[in-house]
Amino acid sequence: MTRLFGIIFALLSSTCFAEKTMSFDNGTTHMQIYFNRMQSVHCDNSATHCIGVGFGSSAHVKDRLVYSTIDGGKTWQGPTLLANPEEIDKNAEEFPNPVSTYCDQGGINCFIASSAMIKGVPTPIVYSSQDGGQNWSAPKVLPLPKKLNTRAPYFILSTSLKIACDGNAATCIIAGGIINSREQVPFLYTSSDAGASWTSVENLKKPWFQSPAYLFHGTFLTSAHCNYSGSKCGVVGDSIITRSIFSYTYSSKPIFYGSENDLAKWSGAKIAAPNVSSKVPSSFTDLTCDGSGERCVGVGYVYANDNVSPFITFSEDGGNNWTKSAPLNIPSMLFYSIACDDSAHHCFAVGRLATVDDTIHVTRSVIYSTTNGINWSQEEEMRLPNSSMLKDIFCNESGSYCVAVGILAENEIEKRIMQKSINAAVLPTVIGKTPQQLMEP
Repeated sequence: MTRLFGIIFALLSSTCFAEKTMSFDNGTTHMQIYFNRMQSVHCDNSATHCIGVGFGSSAHVKDRLVYSTIDGGKTWQGPTLLANPEEIDKNAEEFPNPVSTYCDQGGINCFIASSAMIKGVPTPIVYSSQDGGQNWSAPKVLPLPKKLNTRAPYFILSTSLKIACDGNAATCIIAGGIINSREQVPFLYTSSDAGASWTSVENLKKPWFQSPAYLFHGTFLTSAHCNYSGSKCGVVGDSIITRSIFSYTYSSKPIFYGSENDLAKWSGAKIAAPNVSSKVPSSFTDLTCDGSGERCVGVGYVYANDNVSPFITFSEDGGNNWTKSAPLNIPSMLFYSIACDDSAHHCFAVGRLATVDDTIHVTRSVIYSTTNGINWSQEEEMRLPNSSMLKDIFCNESGSYCVAVGILAENEIEKRIMQKSINAAVLPTVIGKTPQQLMEP
């Protein structure tokens, strides 16, 4: 294990996202909330020892900063700055890299998946820790998919990654995707030796409804889950549909792939939100399942009439069949993350609500909950700040304690970075914009 800059990282710029700790209790669950440029959080099974990952301020937004807590998110230590790969491009644009973290049930063995611009391509990398996040390895650079066009232009916002493991962090998968102007290509990596080695899955079956290769096409994965034993894993995302062969208008469908007992073999793509219209773009943003991997709940979005609206869908048979729950008819709302108790019935979904007043975007964090996995309601008692968004949440096995993290902006520069992050969450090509257009002021 290589000791990496075990120092408190000095935020050198006066432009700094606000740090704020909040909590609420609805009588069933106590939740700790931490705003501090945080993108991902994962904990031991009691939600006491947690690792959070975020980015730096101003000129340091490409940095990956790791925080830790041993009291369930009441206080946080750090950050520790993770090292970049030696091969990293020095002049990549200044936007946060995607990050996702996972720890085993004891909170000892942890991973962080991210990407780094290497030769103009956002390339997946993995960090590991065997002491609860006190020390982190050097980044392991993963191989790009063989069919990826590495000559196409890419940006930091071109990609997304999510890591998931079994209860011991011995069997792990990383799911994600990358977009260029012609296609989206899935990332799927597997490890059966606690992250010592990773294999790229190159044989995911293309959905039968996917657009032909001469039009914009492809699959993009957004989230992943493995059961406690590692015998059952699943990934979700979307696949592009062409609305007309005579134009470049297109849509997308939420999809699920599953694997049982052999991470080299994956099912065909299953349509995972059957009631969502094919005429509008839609995708998953997150997935969680019970300890057996049989009952799963997914959150995603539908993009229609210049608005993003959420959907929630669930499966009782490990992802083979999916049912859309009662729709949440709330425009301009997006869930980033979902977490449940071990039964996957008592759940929380977090994200943001946004309204547009001329050119001023006002975004505010939201929390929704359910006690049966079907009927959802907003946690109205929690007064969350404006110019904020909750990016990730973790709950303990009983669902009685949760830790959520997010971003809180204080000035226009920070709000612009936040708005780019919002746009990046909705796949840019699906909403008719290239990653390059998203980077424009």
